[in-house]
Amino acid sequence: DPLKEPPLVTANTVLSILAVDYPVDKVSCYVSDDGSAMLTFEALSETAEFAKLWVPFCKKHNIEPRAPEFYFAQKIDYLKDKIQPSFVKERRAMKREYEEFKVRINSYVAKAQKTPEEGWTMQDGTPWPGNNSRDHPGMIQVFLGHSGGLDTDGNELPRLVYVSREKRPGFQHHKKAGAMNAL
Repeated sequence: DPLKEPPLVTANTVLSILAVDYPVDKVSCYVSDDGSAMLTFEALSETAEFAKLWVPFCKKHNIEPRAPEFYFAQKIDYLKDKIQPSFVKERRAMKREYEEFKVRINSYVAKAQKTPEEGWTMQDGTPWPGNNSRDHPGMIQVFLGHSGGLDTDGNELPRLVYVSREKRPGFQHHKKAGAMNAL
């Protein structure tokens, strides 16, 4: 439930995974949305776009922690070992980008507080398949990965995949590790 698990927390977790210092072809991040919430899907879409900026920034400057919320909240001298003027300029620009990213995520959260009577619609105008959380098809969306999703420097990004398992009336979906088994 994205209203109980804030999308910004999920986004920061995903961003820290995508920015890990490890070969990109060996890193994949799957987000399993058992509630099939359009809010989670939209927030993940925004996260994928922001990752194209955040991941190369982290790798270029060896940023720790890699979750932007925690990185920008640090009360330490971030310039201690990185005195280059270019880093200061890039950090300020990245912080502005992150603040704008947070505004976009929070606008989705505010919009999701009241579900439309006719249900959610996707950007192309079709109804969101997960409008009925108890009766919907399985959904898989690859946001980043081997078939696309380059960062701003033209480098490949790790795979980022949204998954929501199929649910149908008459089938018990509350089994232990049901979402994990679907993955």
